[in-house]
Amino acid sequence: MIPEDEIPQDTISAEEFNRRTLGQQHMLSVDIRKKRKIELTAEEKAQILVEDLWQEVIESPSDEENVQRLNKIGNLCFTKLKDYEKAIEAYSVIVMDHSDSKEVNSAYPNIAVCYNKLGDTESELKTYQEMVKFFPEGTSEYNGEQQGLRGWPELASEKNSL
Repeated sequence: MIPEDEIPQDTISAEEFNRRTLGQQHMLSVDIRKKRKIELTAEEKAQILVEDLWQEVIESPSDEENVQRLNKIGNLCFTKLKDYEKAIEAYSVIVMDHSDSKEVNSAYPNIAVCYNKLGDTESELKTYQEMVKFFPEGTSEYNGEQQGLRGWPELASEKNSL
């Protein structure tokens, strides 16, 4: 173990190292893409865009546009890549870290749909239960959540008693 007084002063944290390394890898991949004139498939283009958007989110964590970036990541993962787990990851960041954003109105139901696509009915049900508590009665999101609960009549009746 190196004594503290012998540690170089320009040492950076592991988090900063990871951020810098990720940034360098990203720039290298951008350089390679610019130099090559290769025809990419729609799925490859979507994957590259998702990676670029995640990089922007990482580089500017307090940027107000991150919510839109995260929503776009989720939508691309869902529609183009059919990577429902990654879509859930992006939508969940919106729900957890940006609950006051209007994007939550679509992120929550999208999480439930992704769980449905994965065949994970337990997590789908849990998401609908969270929506029951989150959205006020009378909103379109509340009504959408009501439709989602039709498959679970016992939960729908539980909601009516809340």
